[in-house]
Amino acid sequence: MLKTKTFLTALVLLAAASISSADELSPLHNPINGLDVDGNNRIQAHDALLVINVLLQPHAPQETATALAETNQPTYFWDTNNDFRVSARDALLVINHLTTVPEPSSVVLAGAGLAALAGYAWRRRAVRTQ
Repeated sequence: MLKTKTFLTALVLLAAASISSADELSPLHNPINGLDVDGNNRIQAHDALLVINVLLQPHAPQETATALAETNQPTYFWDTNNDFRVSARDALLVINHLTTVPEPSSVVLAGAGLAALAGYAWRRRAVRTQ
């Protein structure tokens, strides 16, 4: 299972590297981090939801994204794979990243929780042996 996740992560990073080496960037593509739709330097579920919301608009997604980018609303980078259009693949890339790469804060919280549990168990054991 771990090898599969590592392979998928490497595949996504390889695809992102090949896309970032392209000469032209879509105006709806984030040049710093292609999967960061809202530009907050983090890849979250909110990024996938932004792409899905554009896809659910009654007009064609590309027209909707372009129209929203030209208005005074916040600019988002809906084109995550830099193919100059907004499609379901853009949301899928974000979702795949979220399922394969753990969020650093969850690892830290899990470590703190395990340390607290170990301390509690050790204390309970020390009390019983006395």
